[in-house]
Amino acid sequence: MITIDNLLLQIENYGFDKFTSSISRRDLRILRNLASLVKSPNFITENQSKLLIKLLTENFKHLNFLGSKLTASLYAPYWSREFRNSDDPKKITIFSTNDEKLIKIETSLTSYITKIFADIEKSGGSSVHTYNSKTALMPLMEKNLILTVDAFRPENFDISDEILEFYNTIKSWSREEVASKFQLETLDNKKILKKLEDELELSSSTDDLLFADRKIRYQYQFSPKTEPSTLKEIIAHRQSNKIFVDSTKYEFEELIDSLVALEKLPILLVFGNFSENECLKQIDMLASVLVKKNLTDDVGIYFRFKNVGKGQDFNQRIATKKFNKPLDATTKIAGVINGKLAKFFLKTNWQPNSVITFTNSLRHNKTSVYCNNCDLIVYYTDKLPLVIST
Repeated sequence: MITIDNLLLQIENYGFDKFTSSISRRDLRILRNLASLVKSPNFITENQSKLLIKLLTENFKHLNFLGSKLTASLYAPYWSREFRNSDDPKKITIFSTNDEKLIKIETSLTSYITKIFADIEKSGGSSVHTYNSKTALMPLMEKNLILTVDAFRPENFDISDEILEFYNTIKSWSREEVASKFQLETLDNKKILKKLEDELELSSSTDDLLFADRKIRYQYQFSPKTEPSTLKEIIAHRQSNKIFVDSTKYEFEELIDSLVALEKLPILLVFGNFSENECLKQIDMLASVLVKKNLTDDVGIYFRFKNVGKGQDFNQRIATKKFNKPLDATTKIAGVINGKLAKFFLKTNWQPNSVITFTNSLRHNKTSVYCNNCDLIVYYTDKLPLVIST
């Protein structure tokens, strides 16, 4: 019986040009490429072999010059050489950079893999940063690690022993024991308590909502005594760093009031990058609220549009409202356009205590990576974003 790869070479010798009227241009192009690969020292991958059999089967009637050889070979296919290893590494390891450790996922970033990343985010994991076409990174945290292993283990990924050791340790923890250990009331971690004391200037009158709000930043448990009802309470008792605030239900003024009450300034505003007109409406809404709250000083909007039409109106509004303060430690409100981030954000010590995004597209870009370490990202839009589960 003749091997499938030798069958392909017989088709090549017969002449691919003879099939231009019977076999589609796409299929011929793929067959030519596969013929070159089977002659190369590296041969083809298993997936490419399946593609070749599929094309030969679909175009069976056009290859009758091969006679019964084609039928027999397709019925029980075999090959002259072993398949080469796939170009898809499918590995998960821990990657260290400076003082930070990250989960490194190496694979071809197909739409299927991108959907897995989206599901991880929906389940409360961090945003995934695409480093290149075959590498993605995310912060090394317990929840990220568990979600990543659970998502990719069924896909036959090679997961490092270090990650599996962490995974097994976390899975071995008793839920009751962990919940009790990290309840704020019984917390004995002096470093966390000292951080809280320094940040909140603790006293008997300290609002319980401030403790609730900081639970994500300092990784402890704090349960509400009553069901949250006001926007401030809903934000304080959020279950992850991302929360959806329906812009058709809550006024922007109420959102700013809530963040001020929870001591979440400075704030980073992320504007959508598709509509100059929408950005103009948002800057007018922002200006109106900031005037009411006496927060017009120390505001910087760090992007501009072309000086035509609504773009020119937007630029003039920034100048008129004096929202052009240089970014420094005193900046209370900073604004950027989604997908772009000025380099000076990385060169100053300024960090946002909260993020408000006017777009649901804050993911897989420079802006989202910069926001990743923030414990509060508010999606202030009229539709639930994909990264948040209902």
